[in-house]
Amino acid sequence: MPYLLDTNHCSYIINGNAKVVDILNDYVDETMGISIVTYAELLYMIDKSAQTIENRRAVEEFFGYC
Repeated sequence: MPYLLDTNHCSYIINGNAKVVDILNDYVDETMGISIVTYAELLYMIDKSAQTIENRRAVEEFFGYC
């Protein structure tokens, strides 16, 4: 069964929330993805952040796993 992650889940993963990452590790063999809306929201959050460069790197690294 494929899973669609929302913006909050993506943010938790990007920020290294151990509880969320541990739970997702139980589903490592499952197909996961994000919607175009979530993609756009993450890019918007980068543009509005105070640490644009660092956040862009973190999000781009996350996109590499999606």
